[in-house]
Amino acid sequence: MPSRKGPGKEKGKGKAPAPKRPQARPREPDPSSGSEDEGQLVMARILSRLEALESRKKATRGEGSKAVGKQGARKAGNQPNKQLQLLQSIEARLDALESGEGEATGAMENASRNALDADVGSFDCQAPPLPLRILIYGHSYVFWASRRARQTSLGTQLGLAGAAQVEWMGRRGMLWDLFLPLLDEYITAKGAPHILVVHLGGNDLGLLQGRALSLQAIKDFQGLAARWPEMQLVWSNLLPRTRWRGQGGPLCFNRARKKVNKAVGRAITALGGTVIQHPDIRVQDATLYRGDGVHLSDQGNEVFLRDLQRGLQEVLAGWGKRG
Repeated sequence: MPSRKGPGKEKGKGKAPAPKRPQARPREPDPSSGSEDEGQLVMARILSRLEALESRKKATRGEGSKAVGKQGARKAGNQPNKQLQLLQSIEARLDALESGEGEATGAMENASRNALDADVGSFDCQAPPLPLRILIYGHSYVFWASRRARQTSLGTQLGLAGAAQVEWMGRRGMLWDLFLPLLDEYITAKGAPHILVVHLGGNDLGLLQGRALSLQAIKDFQGLAARWPEMQLVWSNLLPRTRWRGQGGPLCFNRARKKVNKAVGRAITALGGTVIQHPDIRVQDATLYRGDGVHLSDQGNEVFLRDLQRGLQEVLAGWGKRG
């Protein structure tokens, strides 16, 4: 009797091949990894600022903020995708604490902001609302100075908390033709600041002749003074550089820079404004600049911030004397 063969063992055929496993897809990078890295940088800044607050103020409020920071870090670890958003929220609360608003209740803060917004453009110069709103506005120097301020004892409020509320508006690579359009957007959204500090124009030298830049700046400032006579204008002198756009050497550009500062400063003073000088920022001191010869180093930004602080202290000291 012929023997019976099991299935799959017929003559000439081996075992049935095992089904192939589908190849594993290459693992895609976690889209949240970039946010986590950035979140760690934010956390480092938060912890540094908390330590500065504790040593400077020695207040229980700082301890509470520190506890909130730790709790936020644990929650962020459980929910990586929300880490950056949570840390930025904590950092915003630190901004309020550093500006002297951390002890106020939410209702009091809202009432203060609403009253200030309603009073913009018609405040009494002898008894201005507190805090006064200061806008520091300009190109990359303003952008990087605001970043550096967070890491220093001055803070983003430049030590003026209680007397003023400092806001920063810096755009890298900004040219003068964006001065009024971006400022109009800001004023439409938030109202005119009481004090406007402008550091702008350095990027235009080499693209515009110094005289053309001066005339355009003066025209724009005169227009602002006509539209917002209660807003005090402050001109922050253009800084020297070792490298400029366009053709010409540093000496040529620095001569043009000085002429622009002189012409615009004279016009600002005639409009009742103020000029902030930067006598300690000189190209001869390489430690004040980054390697590009344009942007300021951390040390240079600290000098720049101190100049802004001193200039604004003088403006605030004379505020009640304004006619």
